[in-house]
Amino acid sequence: TKTANAAYKSNLTVLLESLSSKAFKNYSFYNDSFNTPSSSTARGDVSNEACKNCVGNATQDITTLCSSNRSAIIWHDYCLLRYANQTVVIPRIFFFFFF
Repeated sequence: TKTANAAYKSNLTVLLESLSSKAFKNYSFYNDSFNTPSSSTARGDVSNEACKNCVGNATQDITTLCSSNRSAIIWHDYCLLRYANQTVVIPRIFFFFFF
């Protein structure tokens, strides 16, 4: 319904803002009271400040590019950000591989 969709979008906005402000380079996981799992991670060779900036930019991009999606994942040079509308198993450690 429109009301449920509006509530989900509103909750997702709050969730992503919170995740962005709490990001750190090893692994960030957040699960709000509305059961919208999300996670972010950054490469191990970047500073915590660079990680927060990357996750902040990824938050803006995922909000713009995936505004109608109930789940999404976005990769930037230094970080990864994802959210889903269902509970999923998320590994505690992500590795970035560069070839």
